[in-house]
Amino acid sequence: MAFFQVILPMSLTMEQQIAILRYLSGGYLSKNEWRDALAGFDRLRQAKIIEGLRERSLAFFYREVVDNVYASSLIAELLESADPEQEGKRLALICGERIRRDLIERGLNVRVTEHRLVLAYVLYWWMSFAKGYSLEIAVFLDLRRAGISFESHDLLNPQERFSSYDLTICNRLGDIKASTYFLETARSFPLRMAFYIVRLYRTRVQAWRWAVLLSPDFWREINGEPVHAPLEDALLHFPQPVYFEVKKTPLIAVDYAVWKEKVRAFQARGGNKNEG
Repeated sequence: MAFFQVILPMSLTMEQQIAILRYLSGGYLSKNEWRDALAGFDRLRQAKIIEGLRERSLAFFYREVVDNVYASSLIAELLESADPEQEGKRLALICGERIRRDLIERGLNVRVTEHRLVLAYVLYWWMSFAKGYSLEIAVFLDLRRAGISFESHDLLNPQERFSSYDLTICNRLGDIKASTYFLETARSFPLRMAFYIVRLYRTRVQAWRWAVLLSPDFWREINGEPVHAPLEDALLHFPQPVYFEVKKTPLIAVDYAVWKEKVRAFQARGGNKNEG
């Protein structure tokens, strides 16, 4: 078997390791366990992977072994799909199994705890990547069908794929997120986008619903005044837009369908269509 050694960062706690291994086994994670797992995945970036005489961070290892090998081909298939969300789930699982086999061939031993943590990290970020881009492509497809004028980066160009924003509408930068977790991380602030197309979780029916979080000035430009409520209550007020603050940053939460109608009407009136 090939030589494969893992050196974990000292900052990785036992609670985080337990949560990550539970994720790998497919077990249920509570909200606190998810918080531990996500914090652990972030710290695992600094883990050291040693293969033969070569040493690199786990983040760099992932970029070379997974992203450079599988990312572009997955995106190309999603761009050709009429239903990127469903196709993304299928392709992610197929590629995830290939990635697991690749790692084992490189010397990863699933009986060693440190190696299982690496496997969990790699599979978590791969599944997150596939989910994120399948949702992003689905949104692009939906916006085109809705007649919304926008510009997006070229997902098949690695440099553009790693750009800080996903699209522009009315000359304003925007991003597409699978959840609102980014609002809980300090490194997200100050928020740099004028709007975020996100999914909010509807607890009562255990389902996701698309929404848009945007800066107050962008909302005023295309519509009017919102009601004031915390983000967790936004779905109770939809389709009425909701004003809330996070880390002293004001935002407006708008139902995705309502937002599309407002943007389309604004552009039809001659509003900015990304000129210049």
